[in-house]
Amino acid sequence: SHASWASYLNITNGTLTNTGTITTAASNTGAHIRGNLTSSGTLTFNGNTYFDKAGAAYINSGTLAIAASKTLFVQGASTTLNIQSGSTLNNSGTIQVDTGSTLTLGYAYTNANAINLNAGNLTLSGTLTNTGTLTSSTGAITGTINNTTGTINLTGDTNNASLTLNN
Repeated sequence: SHASWASYLNITNGTLTNTGTITTAASNTGAHIRGNLTSSGTLTFNGNTYFDKAGAAYINSGTLAIAASKTLFVQGASTTLNIQSGSTLNNSGTIQVDTGSTLTLGYAYTNANAINLNAGNLTLSGTLTNTGTLTSSTGAITGTINNTTGTINLTGDTNNASLTLNN
């Protein structure tokens, strides 16, 4: 059995355009999507999934679903995940944005689970309502957060000069 092997989708030139469905298996070993991806279709991540090519742009205008107890990792210098206005984000797990990477939410969003900024950045076009957990260690948050019943952990040298926090 090869159940312990990771999967790799390497986009070596240009941009992969998804108008259908991309699904990752329910696995802890991970699926790596390496390269520019523009999706107006459905991305369903049933296992830990990595957007991990430095400088790559991952753009979602469709549906992005992350399964419970699984993590979408955004990694690599200048790697961006842009969840555009009009799209749907169903985060039942965790989004982790690592060093030098940026998550942009293009609309008002309610975070009921977990967003971790591990020296990564979060840019909000609309208000983020936090009922889950938002953690930032040495990352930067730009935008407005309404913290209703959630938990916000800001640690380290966090640069939040452009953050409005309503608690």
